[in-house]
Amino acid sequence: REMNIHRLVVTQGGKIVGLLSEFDIVKVEPALHVLIREHSMWDIADLATPETTISGVCESCENYCEDLTNSSGRLLCEECIKER
Repeated sequence: REMNIHRLVVTQGGKIVGLLSEFDIVKVEPALHVLIREHSMWDIADLATPETTISGVCESCENYCEDLTNSSGRLLCEECIKER
């Protein structure tokens, strides 16, 4: 988004196999489109501190969590932080 890119070429084995657009992302996961827009405006990991949390997808286990915390620049759920 920051680079004004609206489509990505998808390759497999060096051959073009498709094209991915913003519309494709919105069809699959509407909330992801919102997160991409928000993330392009600021670094979301900076918003979550040990004192505050945000909701989203854990960068380790990839499960949705209401209480993500910034742990060394990664948004992690409580379980993944305990595992570290």
